[in-house]
Amino acid sequence: MIRMDPSMKRPPRTAAWLLRTIANQDERAAIEGDCEEDFHEHWLNHGSLRAHLWYWSLVLASLPSFLLHIAAWSGTMFKNHLTIALRIIRRHRGFSFINIAGLSVGLSAALIIGIYVRHEMSFDRHHDHLERIFRVCVSLGEEDTMRGAFTTPPMAAAMKEELPEIEEAVRMSLWPRNYVIEAGGDTFLEKGIIFADGSIFRVFSIPVIQGDPGSALIEPFSVALSQTTAKKFFGNTNPLGETLRIADRRQDLKVTAVLADCPATSHFQYEMIVSLSSSANSRDSSWRGHTYFTYLLLKEGMDKGRLEAKFPDFVKRHWGAQVEAETGMRYDCLLYTSPS
Repeated sequence: MIRMDPSMKRPPRTAAWLLRTIANQDERAAIEGDCEEDFHEHWLNHGSLRAHLWYWSLVLASLPSFLLHIAAWSGTMFKNHLTIALRIIRRHRGFSFINIAGLSVGLSAALIIGIYVRHEMSFDRHHDHLERIFRVCVSLGEEDTMRGAFTTPPMAAAMKEELPEIEEAVRMSLWPRNYVIEAGGDTFLEKGIIFADGSIFRVFSIPVIQGDPGSALIEPFSVALSQTTAKKFFGNTNPLGETLRIADRRQDLKVTAVLADCPATSHFQYEMIVSLSSSANSRDSSWRGHTYFTYLLLKEGMDKGRLEAKFPDFVKRHWGAQVEAETGMRYDCLLYTSPS
């Protein structure tokens, strides 16, 4: 037997760790000691390099037998635990049913809640500038008798012009309604129709497959279709330049863009986006009619609180002056922004 000299080199660390990990716990110390003793003998007789190679070859050659041993014992232990568990379940059926049912319900509830939270947290994440997009809301009356995200037609343009914190603004009409559409010689009942300013493509990240996003919804009576809707209306024909009709409004619309289908995690859904300028109400200068949803894209680095601090004066300049002049009554309104 070789006497262990503290000055001797130790086996390669990685190989020694691997051997220690896979060796049987009861025999681990003896196996490590024997291998280390043989390693030192090789090191003395053949040098460091050959000793390291020998140790690695020993560990790698031992892997299959060690792994088979672990697998065999794990299978045996699993079988024993399963047998014991089945015996307990048969012996205490009512108690076991309550435990298993409670565990199943708890895991299912946790899974459903997790999926729901993940789904809710994923809304609107596809927009590139989400952290800078805000929806304008109004609160009317001294005690907030009416509150919501409905705003007046001229407000978006006035805000963009007077408030330097705003990079872009867009008005949208999202009121749910079914429309009868005539296209390609057929009639369709569509519900995913919204009206919006052309600036919608500068505020929100809506991929445009065909057409120019800079001009697609600028002209009155223009419409952008989702890819699925364009195929449904016109088949394989290029839809750009084609005409469809909203029978309810007796309006003919020209297709100016084809959009990627709307993600299910968008808070507004669309199959068709019609230019808001197609509606005469979009040009209304009155500050009393609350018709549209207004979204703001703030400039980079701008603080939302700094913008909100300017809202009271903005309200006095527009709503207050016009309403008091028309009715002789005091009209209080507060604007505030909330994430879209």
